[in-house]
Amino acid sequence: MKMPEGSQEPGYLQVEFQDGTLCDLTNTKRQTTVQIKCGVENKILSIVEDHSCHYVLIISVAALCRHEALGQKEEPSVTMSCTKIDL
Repeated sequence: MKMPEGSQEPGYLQVEFQDGTLCDLTNTKRQTTVQIKCGVENKILSIVEDHSCHYVLIISVAALCRHEALGQKEEPSVTMSCTKIDL
């Protein structure tokens, strides 16, 4: 589980897949990093090739929002009291 340092952003699960098909550009096996985040719906958010034969897939999964460490962070609330001042 990854948590962005010093951020109010929720964390995410990260899974590394290795030993894919042979990449003809690098002569190494393809790899994919999958980041699974809390989201209102289950969907693919992005797929990019961040460098040759390495891919990053980011998906959102609604069920993760129920997890304490991965759910959306609520904005802190402040209670204020007002008092009428006669001038």
